[in-house]
Amino acid sequence: MENGKAEYKAHYLILPFPIQSHINPVLQFPKTQTLEELIQRLKSSCCPVDCIIYDPFLPWGLDLAKKLGLLGAAFFTQSCAVDHIYYHAYKGDFKLPLSESEILIPGLPPLKPSDMPSFLYVHCSYPPLFDIVVNQFQSIEKADWLLFNTFHKLEEDVIDWMAKSSPVKAIGPTIPSMYLDKRLEDDREYGLSVYKPMTGVCMEWLDKRESESVIYVSFGSMAQLRMEEMEELAWGLKMTNKYFLWVVRSVRRVKTSRRFC
Repeated sequence: MENGKAEYKAHYLILPFPIQSHINPVLQFPKTQTLEELIQRLKSSCCPVDCIIYDPFLPWGLDLAKKLGLLGAAFFTQSCAVDHIYYHAYKGDFKLPLSESEILIPGLPPLKPSDMPSFLYVHCSYPPLFDIVVNQFQSIEKADWLLFNTFHKLEEDVIDWMAKSSPVKAIGPTIPSMYLDKRLEDDREYGLSVYKPMTGVCMEWLDKRESESVIYVSFGSMAQLRMEEMEELAWGLKMTNKYFLWVVRSVRRVKTSRRFC
């Protein structure tokens, strides 16, 4: 306290989209040094809530922030490259369904249709989700920051290109501190888990493997693979003759494992 005035701390309201792959990175974000830097910038503000950090899957979060005269920061939980592609799809910079043999997007190398996110490569495969990932850029030009769960060295070219016209900040990876910089003691938990995790079993198995010897496979919480696709992927992994850790829903795990025991 100085001159009878208590030290002011900014107040953030964080709005994640309600699926695991979006909730956990957002929950980890308040623990990062980047947020501390933002708080210092906003320290002189006198509002109870200074900024709404929102998941772009909920674009109304930015509308609310501006309506209330607050700062708004979009937190993209996917990579810059993927969201950059979705942004150009939103702008209509390439036609869907994809018909060109090569897609040119600023900041990215030339892409084949098969290199594109599945929502675009297989057009209309997930109509409701397609609308969500594309429409997350509504009014994005009003955002004070665009925060990405990545780091500059990983996506240097696309981040630098986006930064020419947008207030981009790479604040990732948003994982517990004990797996990164160990700045926060005992910070090992990721947060919410929609499914029952097998952390102990997996970690015990991984500890017995050499470094960089395991292939990790996960399609997130929304993807729905057909059994034919599951079997093809399983055969591909088996033929690598490498150890692999594959995240599969319990029902699919039982059906698939019976074919490869």
